[in-house]
Amino acid sequence: MRWTLGFIGCLLACVSCDTLRYVGIETYNPSEVTFPKETSTVLLVTPTHLQPADIHYTYLIEGEEQDSCRAEADSARFDLCRALGEAMADADFFRDVLLYHDSLPAAGVTDARQLTRDEVERLCAETDVDAVISIDHLRLTMRREDRRLGEIKIGEIDVKVEALLRSYLPDRITPLAEVFVEDSLSWAESGDFGIPLDRLLPTPEEALRTASQYAGARASVYFVPHWSNETRWYYTSIGARWKEAAAYAGRERWEEAEERWQLIHASARRWSSQARAASNVALCREMQGDLEGAYTWGHKAYTLFREHVGENDDQTLLQLQEMYVRSLAERLRKDKLLDKQL
Repeated sequence: MRWTLGFIGCLLACVSCDTLRYVGIETYNPSEVTFPKETSTVLLVTPTHLQPADIHYTYLIEGEEQDSCRAEADSARFDLCRALGEAMADADFFRDVLLYHDSLPAAGVTDARQLTRDEVERLCAETDVDAVISIDHLRLTMRREDRRLGEIKIGEIDVKVEALLRSYLPDRITPLAEVFVEDSLSWAESGDFGIPLDRLLPTPEEALRTASQYAGARASVYFVPHWSNETRWYYTSIGARWKEAAAYAGRERWEEAEERWQLIHASARRWSSQARAASNVALCREMQGDLEGAYTWGHKAYTLFREHVGENDDQTLLQLQEMYVRSLAERLRKDKLLDKQL
């Protein structure tokens, strides 16, 4: 009986020693819009009807709305366009990204209208580009609120940016793609009554321009392949091989770590050790660029978790593995699209 209790206690100790260690990974993702492979130069344009010269914004002081609060907004559309162009150029995907310095005339047309085929052909011929990206709609809204909290003054500014971007090719009647961008930027400052909030917060014009630049830079991912940071994890446990594999993983020596986790998977008697080792092998394959191998091992681990985790058990590890397998499937899909774009 003593041996049995001691054995159960040992199992519990082993389970408690299983931990997750997190690791960051950079993934290269395709753009949302796929241009023809011969597209090497792109022109960015902003029609003149996008944004009025100034906008009314909401300004609350102690909950009471102020009248006639307006801010200059004419520069915001150019800021968004410029930030988008700079981010696309930094991606080093197109041979050249140009900005059309003259705004397109838009007299007598409605907001969000499409460029005509004649306009696209003229722009491409005039600037010698293969495609056009036009900011066909832009809406900026801003809200500022000042309030007191005891002896402290608090000021907050929120700017929301909504934009409709279309990509055009000279040989198409309709746009190649439409992208709706919705983003926001906020500021919050506090100070005592000796410091005016206006000295701490940006001016309305600065807030509009900064938010537009922020939205434009972030919108670049729709048009060029881009890097993103994601989080992965691997399991550790007691035992010489587990510790050795974790040491290799900690130094990013994924091939050596995989060898140890492969041995653990092959020799493990418990399904939980097999599942954890298989998940770790999947991570090693992903880190080495073998996405198909990563998916195979990740799905093998998911199957073990799904078959053995009961309704009364903690579902966290099953959910984690399901999330990882879906992420790998998405990476496989994106990788095929990325190959097409590159």
